[in-house]
Amino acid sequence: MKVTRMISWMLMMALILGCAAFPAGAEGEKIVLTIVGAEDFIGSNTRILKAAEAFEAENPGYTVKLTRMPKDVDVLAAVAEGQEGYDILALDETNTLGFKLSGNLYDFSENAVIAENLSQYIDMPFLWEADGSLYGMPVFVQPLIYRATVADLEAVQIDIPAEWTWEEFFALADEARAKDRLFAMSMLDANWARRQYHCVYSDFFTGTLNYDTDAFRTLAEGWKELDDYNWTVSGKLPNAVLNESYIWWSGDFMEMEPIVDISLPRIDGKTVTPVEVKALYANKNGANLDAAVRFLEIYSSKEVQKEFFDGQNGAFLPDLTESAMYEMFSQFDNYIPTEEEFAAYTDAIATGCQIYIDKEFESTERKLFTQFVRDEITLDELVVQLQEAADARFAQ
Repeated sequence: MKVTRMISWMLMMALILGCAAFPAGAEGEKIVLTIVGAEDFIGSNTRILKAAEAFEAENPGYTVKLTRMPKDVDVLAAVAEGQEGYDILALDETNTLGFKLSGNLYDFSENAVIAENLSQYIDMPFLWEADGSLYGMPVFVQPLIYRATVADLEAVQIDIPAEWTWEEFFALADEARAKDRLFAMSMLDANWARRQYHCVYSDFFTGTLNYDTDAFRTLAEGWKELDDYNWTVSGKLPNAVLNESYIWWSGDFMEMEPIVDISLPRIDGKTVTPVEVKALYANKNGANLDAAVRFLEIYSSKEVQKEFFDGQNGAFLPDLTESAMYEMFSQFDNYIPTEEEFAAYTDAIATGCQIYIDKEFESTERKLFTQFVRDEITLDELVVQLQEAADARFAQ
């Protein structure tokens, strides 16, 4: 029965996706299609493995090799130099930007197969760049949100609007403070607020990040007050009502307290959800580019995606019941999201903005915020020095 099902699945893949076999290497040798960094993504993930299985069945002259991202190799330079063994790159929020800026990633924006595949996904506008370029096929997408326990919200008797602003956020923080509760962690640790700001006021591809705005001053002053409060609590930091988190769901076997996912406040009248994206990219300089493109056509197909949604951060199709694993997960209480939970996830994705983390600049940003919170520099000096640091980093 398993053999029959596997053969039927392969035939279906060939009929739906089309046959595009590539020539093999020397007689008796298979060409290796390497996906660098894929093993860092493999865990519960099965879709990369499914795609590899389908690709090898369609192209018997190839074998797919999954590796980790090497720590002792300048992969960006290796790709730019056209070195072998870097056909497809599995990148995340900490290393994607450099590769995009390098111009060494393949643009799928005119690929009809990819266009058809992505048309069947939930809305993910952040996959496309401002100029319409399309580089990555998503593996995981993680929307940044706040999370609170129902017990904490009831204890402070605070009602958080479905669509709120940062001004409302800080007003509620004052209410919580009056009840001797910390509403959220400070700007020094508030990566979510800073990353949302970057989404709106930065363009990494033109090298601009503007700190001289009313929105930034509101954020900086509001978070400074929160930090001032942190330091006046008898040397002990109280538990925050809101905690930075990701949208996700889990079954009762996780033994979690009842929780509420809360979207980030609107910024400048816009709902903006920062999203961490882990994706697969084709190296346009690779010797096996055509094969890499074909692999990603197969990987992004509905036939592969519905095999398993790899948890909430890998659910890309609008109907979870199509997943081959749906029936199994349905056996666990509350593991499958309710319609309301899934709608919150798809809404967050639809308002998503792909974030990029530059650890060096983030360290500088934190250092300057620390000086501002400690009254070592003024708000105007913070703005000037952050702007100078951002401009210098972009110049690098």
